[in-house]
Amino acid sequence: MRGADAPIVYADAPVSDIDPVVLYRMLQLRVEVFVVEQGAAYPELDGRDIEPGARMVWAQVGDEVVATLRVLQDAAGLRIGRVVAAGSVRGTPVASDLMRRGLEVCAQIDPTASIALDAQSEHLIQQALPQLMQGRTTLVIAHRLATVKNADRIAVMDQGKLVAVGTHQQLIASNPLYARLAALQFSDGDEQVNQRP
Repeated sequence: MRGADAPIVYADAPVSDIDPVVLYRMLQLRVEVFVVEQGAAYPELDGRDIEPGARMVWAQVGDEVVATLRVLQDAAGLRIGRVVAAGSVRGTPVASDLMRRGLEVCAQIDPTASIALDAQSEHLIQQALPQLMQGRTTLVIAHRLATVKNADRIAVMDQGKLVAVGTHQQLIASNPLYARLAALQFSDGDEQVNQRP
């Protein structure tokens, strides 16, 4: 049970080494959030949890699993996904802390591997980036402009060549390729995009 003063404990392990009761609680949390709460259109238990090299990272309060994510290894590198937090810890730093620990696990597995993220994981990374980058020079390589739009300098590459450097607003005004990508990626109306004629 969850006590009012019980600490949050983080852990990670290969799926094959996880206590069956703890693994059940992780999978139960995923089903409760993705299937019941969010009405996911895909099967939650996709069989990938039992792939060789699959690892889980989770947060527990007492014996209650309150957040979890999955790390998979495949030919393209590492993949973080199935990130979920119980309603009781949403709005707290638990999901960001979990994601940071997931990235640490990836670095331990293979510090040179590419890490693919699902949309939810990418959103959590975007939330954590400002704090992680504070006081540091950081190089971020991204296909999604939301990941870099607040950067001091953005370098635009096209077919392996550097074609422009600037801030998000400068590039929207001066680079047709960047402006077109921004228009496509920020089409929700929150972003003002003015393309050159």
